[in-house]
Amino acid sequence: MVEGKLSEEQVARKTAEVKAKQEEFEKKLKEQQLAGKEAEEKMMNADNDGDGLTYRRELELGTSDWNTDSDGDGIRDNEDLHPAGGGRNQAQTFAWSYSGYNWTWTTNIQEDWYEYYKAKKPRPTPLSSEYVTYNDPFIKKIAQKISEAADEKGLSKGALAKAFVQSLSYVADVYTGYDEYPKYPVETFFEKNGDCEDTSYLTASIVKAMSIDTVLVVLPGHMAVGVWMDCDAPGTSYRLNDRCYYYTETAGEGWFSGEIPDKYKYSAATLIKIPSGETISNVSPQYKKPCDPSQDFSGYYSDGKDFYSDSQCSNLTYCLSYKEFYYNPSTQSFYHDNGCSQIVVKGCIKAASYPGYFTNGIDYYSDSRCIQKARICRPSSYSYDKYYDGYDNYWNSSCTQKVVSWCSKSIYYPGYFFNSIDGKIYIDYQCTQKR
Repeated sequence: MVEGKLSEEQVARKTAEVKAKQEEFEKKLKEQQLAGKEAEEKMMNADNDGDGLTYRRELELGTSDWNTDSDGDGIRDNEDLHPAGGGRNQAQTFAWSYSGYNWTWTTNIQEDWYEYYKAKKPRPTPLSSEYVTYNDPFIKKIAQKISEAADEKGLSKGALAKAFVQSLSYVADVYTGYDEYPKYPVETFFEKNGDCEDTSYLTASIVKAMSIDTVLVVLPGHMAVGVWMDCDAPGTSYRLNDRCYYYTETAGEGWFSGEIPDKYKYSAATLIKIPSGETISNVSPQYKKPCDPSQDFSGYYSDGKDFYSDSQCSNLTYCLSYKEFYYNPSTQSFYHDNGCSQIVVKGCIKAASYPGYFTNGIDYYSDSRCIQKARICRPSSYSYDKYYDGYDNYWNSSCTQKVVSWCSKSIYYPGYFFNSIDGKIYIDYQCTQKR
């Protein structure tokens, strides 16, 4: 009986021990499971690459939690419309002219860039250097493309960039449904249009990406760009910290560096430094008149529009020597004389044998258009002893002794004339006075 009772106690104790172990195991298992869930939750909520997206969200998007730009398009995953890739490439073709060349450029722009700036990028108030996005990979791509083209032709990179932007259509904010709605450069590039602010931001971005110092030039109701150039260069500039920033018009084609609209020639400007955004107000324009030796007209000088006879471009001239002719740049016509009055007409040339007269190859004229026939006494091309005035034949070089058909010079009596009708000798060239 004792042994049986002890056996039951042992069984009960064993049972209690097993139960305790089971409970301990289950407790530890629950603790492990809880810790696992906490670890998993921590892992899912982690942002290992610091792009603002949790690992859970990265899994949903199909992006990497160890790469802030999974598709490599230059836009962080948390700001990308298609962070895992798949966005469309929009082809854009641009055509413009500069320095005697016609340029055509087709390039692709990732729509994610456009959507990023259009919808997600903060939009500061107008007149902000934040719109000059020269560090954007896409802007750098544009700058490199234009730089390579300029280097190939030996042209100024900044000037070619300016001409490219000038070719875009000007569209004021009122036509786009906004009032003073500034666009980022990628938006202007994608839409191929913009107002003066938009094209200035785009120009400044490209030029700055070329490592050329630039500022924004703010004038009453207008914006342009100031590009750093040597202060000896001609044109209008703004001096800042011993540097000259030359006015660069971005809205409208054909503007040269340093060329400024008449209405702003004497207006003080506000300059916005890039990238700091520092604003310098009331900066007066400085003007250096261009005056360069003309490549087409030796001995003359040009200010880019007009021509001058002196190296200071003070003596304006309208009649320029050009080879054997003269040229009037205002009429774009050629002339025979240095007063630009005898216009050159095709088929009518200066007479080589008779200075001051003109010929069409057959007759002679007193005017440069071969309209007014001239009486020129010249040796006859048919008879060695006669002269011709274009109408009749004469015996003398002054065309006063007119030839009569039946009266000819006497062979046997020099100085006399022979009448072939009556066979007699006469003393005059018309055979009227007999010897």
